This record gives sequence, structure tokens and C-alpha cells, in this order.
Amino acid sequence: MSVIIGADAAGIRLKEVVKEYLEAEGFQVVDVTEEGQDFVDVTLAVAKEVKQAEDNLGIVIDGDDALAAVGGGHLHT
Repeated sequence: MSVIIGADAAGIRLKEVVKEYLEAEGFQVVDVTEEGQDFVDVTLAVAKEVKQAEDNLGIVIDGDDALAAVGGGHLHT
């Protein structure tokens, strides 16, 4: 199992805190964040990696609002 994490530019600081915590707790963390991504890009990147294994989990951090969470819950990729 891996925890897939990604953030838009406004959420990068929080993502780093969450990522460090998860790694300290022994989770395998895959960070799909790339410079210049908006929340749509991040959400799609996390969803793509989550689908690679049935037990993967995903976290999307959108520093501006909750749109990534709303959109991510409706993906059928």
C-alpha cells in the first residue's frame, strides 16, 4: 500500500508537513506534485497513481479551496 499525495502551489507547505508525518509513521508515500500544476492536474495525477494498486490511498491538498476534493470524488478514470 502506498499513500499518494499531491498539492497545488498554494498547498505545498501543508503537503510537506503531511508527507513528513506519514513517512515518520512508516507509510510509503508517493508524491506526484509537479511545479505549475493546478488542482485539476494534481487531482488527476493522484487518481491515476491510486488506481495502480487496490489498497493505495490518495490525498490531494488544494491550498485555495475544497474544489479538488469535490472533483476527486467524482472521477471515473
